[in-house]
Amino acid sequence: MNNTDLIQLDRIIREAGSVAISGHEHPDGDCAGSTTALYWYVKNVCPEAEVDLYLEKIPDAYAYIGEDIPIRHSADSEHEPYDLFISLDCGVLERLGFALPVFEKARKTVCIDHHYSNPGYADINRICPNASSTSELLAEEMDPQYINDEIARDLFLGISHDSGVFQYPSTSPKTHRIAANLMEYDFNASDLITRTYYERTFEQQKIGAQAIENAFLMLDGRVIVSMISMDEMERCHVQPQDLDAIVAGMRDTTGVECAAFMYEKAKGEWKVSLRSRTTADMSAVAKACGGGGHRRASGATFYTDGPEEIMRKIIPLIEQQLDS
Repeated sequence: MNNTDLIQLDRIIREAGSVAISGHEHPDGDCAGSTTALYWYVKNVCPEAEVDLYLEKIPDAYAYIGEDIPIRHSADSEHEPYDLFISLDCGVLERLGFALPVFEKARKTVCIDHHYSNPGYADINRICPNASSTSELLAEEMDPQYINDEIARDLFLGISHDSGVFQYPSTSPKTHRIAANLMEYDFNASDLITRTYYERTFEQQKIGAQAIENAFLMLDGRVIVSMISMDEMERCHVQPQDLDAIVAGMRDTTGVECAAFMYEKAKGEWKVSLRSRTTADMSAVAKACGGGGHRRASGATFYTDGPEEIMRKIIPLIEQQLDS
């Protein structure tokens, strides 16, 4: 059952002797921030509980938020089932990746998420597509007496990243109020945003420039498309996580409503990121391609040898959204 109301998270945590936490594959700021914040929160609420965080490598720009957490990067098939598994910021169950078997074995499951495409796959679900971020929803669930500087910092990171530094349409007055309350704790919010959201390595700048060099306009200039191959990534010495900011920059091109950016993740596998500015529903496009996400930001994975097949699929779908 989906629920937009508070789920009494503290009560659920206290009923569990062991808790597993995870988020989606290829964690972004909201996924990393919400999962690390919840790890410390559970530790504060139930110091005696066993708590484990299952997560892929956090991007280098904000990896420091997980430095003091023994993050599990693989699942132990011999581990006893957890009393509770909490999934955060994961709109599609399969995107739990290596943590999926842990979820499936758990005695009780909870999902807190803001993806429009989330069907509600846990025993207890709080899914609010209009929220700026999962970190915002999690902050609402937390009792302030158990929040410390690290938890506040991580939640603020998640909110600021997934709201586009408070610019995206999902940013509400409540988003600002929650962020303001978090800023009362001892961390430098301005420095955090600069270092984790805006700052780029030289290699990231180079691959971004290559993506713009490869870009072209379609549908009377309303759509911008670009792609990056594995060879180009190797030449610039970057990994997939270094490409996260490219599609948002493409969308900010004058006259553009939608941006589609694809990169070759492995031989025969392409990841596509979709963004829109005002009205086009990118989650509908992604869902038709086996993916999902938000109305303004979604993605999908294609298994093909080249981007031509991807474009034949997504461009008509994008055109439908532009004309609807």
